Amino acid sequence: MTKQPTNQDHDGLATRAAGSLVWAGGSTLIRLGVEITLIAALARLLTPEDYGVVAASLIALSLARAAAKEAFLQPLVQAEELAPRKLGAGIFLTVVSGLALFGALYSAAAPVASLLDIPDVRSALEVMAAAIPLYAAGAVPEARLQRSLRFRPLAIIDLSSTIFGYAAVSLSLAWLGYGFWALVWAHVAQAALRTVVLVVFAGYGRPARAGREDVRALSITAFAVIGAKLSDVASQQVDNVIVAKALGPASLGVYNRAFRMAREPANIMQGAVGAVLFSGLSRASHHPAQRRAGYRRALSLTVTLYMPLSALGLVLADELVFVVLGPDWSDAAQPLAILMLSLYLRAGYMIHATALRATGYFYSNAAMALMYAGLVAIGAAAGARYGLSGVCVGIVLAGVVRYLLMGWLSARLTGTAISLLARAHGLGFALFALTLAVAYATQAPLREAGAHPVVVLALAGSAACLAVAAAAVLMWNKPAFADVRWLWERTLAALGR
Repeated sequence: MTKQPTNQDHDGLATRAAGSLVWAGGSTLIRLGVEITLIAALARLLTPEDYGVVAASLIALSLARAAAKEAFLQPLVQAEELAPRKLGAGIFLTVVSGLALFGALYSAAAPVASLLDIPDVRSALEVMAAAIPLYAAGAVPEARLQRSLRFRPLAIIDLSSTIFGYAAVSLSLAWLGYGFWALVWAHVAQAALRTVVLVVFAGYGRPARAGREDVRALSITAFAVIGAKLSDVASQQVDNVIVAKALGPASLGVYNRAFRMAREPANIMQGAVGAVLFSGLSRASHHPAQRRAGYRRALSLTVTLYMPLSALGLVLADELVFVVLGPDWSDAAQPLAILMLSLYLRAGYMIHATALRATGYFYSNAAMALMYAGLVAIGAAAGARYGLSGVCVGIVLAGVVRYLLMGWLSARLTGTAISLLARAHGLGFALFALTLAVAYATQAPLREAGAHPVVVLALAGSAACLAVAAAAVLMWNKPAFADVRWLWERTLAALGR
């Protein structure tokens, strides 16, 4: 068959996307290492109560951030062209929304603290509200970078703000004994540094004064995104509300650390891979077949990566908590083991949601997120009577239902055959079984022999990784590894090798 120009364009776009993924994913992996190191250090300087106060404050802050930044970021990335008047409308709306939401969040600090019955939330949230206009101010420069697939500078900016903003401030203040204020000011410092560097590096382009129609058009699109984003954030925070009310700030702090450890690997998908995939699928919006192929391939690679990680976390949760958080956080081990079962569900859901967003189905995303928030509320409330482990079981069950429904909805709306999505899970499940068997077979005798948790973690983890690597070498040319080979070849092409 003769190659069409659109296919050649798609090949070039795929190679550029792979190159962007190298930088975005590589930076996110480095940032993940930095954040795990930071989690380990701060867990030895702060108490569960400190984390509980900040986790409770982030419930409201996350909602405001979604409305101030994400609502405008996505429409600007998806726009066919960022004309000067559209840039002007974006700048105007982000500034206005950022300031308005700052005032609203500051005023809501006292009611939120009263609702959660955690008095320190009021003072913490009043300070953290200053981050909202900062998030909003960075939306237009970030959109300009994402539109052009310039993820290398964006990756460097994210990594720098994590190290020199969040890490530097939180560690310094925690070391000096400021308790939860170390985390409060770290959030503000990170937002400030990231926005300043974004504005200096990417700028706002050449905006023109926006007319009423420009502002109205962008507002309508942003409103659709806000519904999806707020529903999504609500589904991520409703469990924190229930834990705070039912079990108190100390339990919320333990739950927050376990959830953070289980969530961080999935954040790679949400941050690096999600941004690259969203930009790529948005640009392929006029080529449905190419868009479907990219969606299926992304899901296959996600499941292949995250299923083995879920198995490792399930088997080695005790050792992970001991090494990362320390012996004083042993209560987080069982919740972590349960939550690791949902790791691939969370990462895979992000692929489904990104595919829907890239094709313009914002309201479908919003409806699904709202439904998930209800499932999480029911599961967490029912499980709370059994403690944190019961809450985690409820969260995992809600995640299973959401994943299945989201997969069906994404397949239907993007025109992708469900059978193709089902087959995309085959390799991941096989590697999950292999990792689980090898990790458990190595861990069990080491525990019985009284080996140190660090030794157990290192040997069992290494054995599982070697088993997966051996399987990849033996089956590299088999059809099951076709998508992995595709990513490898595209990455080499992007690197010029």
